Amino acid sequence: MIGEAPGSMEDSSGRPFVGSAGRLLDDLLSNAGLSRSDVFITNILKCRPPSNRNPRSGEISACTVFLKRQLEVIKPGLVCILGSVALKTILGMGSITQTRGKPILKNDVIYFPTLHPAASLYDRSKADLLIDDFKKIGILARDGPEHLLSNFAKLQGLISLDNFC
Repeated sequence: MIGEAPGSMEDSSGRPFVGSAGRLLDDLLSNAGLSRSDVFITNILKCRPPSNRNPRSGEISACTVFLKRQLEVIKPGLVCILGSVALKTILGMGSITQTRGKPILKNDVIYFPTLHPAASLYDRSKADLLIDDFKKIGILARDGPEHLLSNFAKLQGLISLDNFC
């Protein structure tokens, strides 16, 4: 799972998603039949931007080296993208509202974009969307990306970027 950047609690603790968005993420994972120990959680930026502003392109570039190395080491088959900054950084796509909930195949990895949990803390109308997306994430995680890649019928609506990126 990849988010945008640490909040103040995350920055001071050195751990991702430990604040209110982290507690919500734990609940979402639990409802999906997963726990924090089942997933690796990180952020695009490794430290909090001043005044919690949106990350600048230079900051993203500086931190992307570390993120790429993390992904090389872990070799995930499924990557959950949390929010628009992570979506733009990882897949070069801009609209999380248009892509959320739809698995995207790129280089034999399934990317699953969804809203950042903090989005539903600020706008309660987004909570049901997150719950639905995390149910799908739970299914993808349990079935395993390798199994799903050989069974495209289960991935109705799969977007393939292999030919575009």
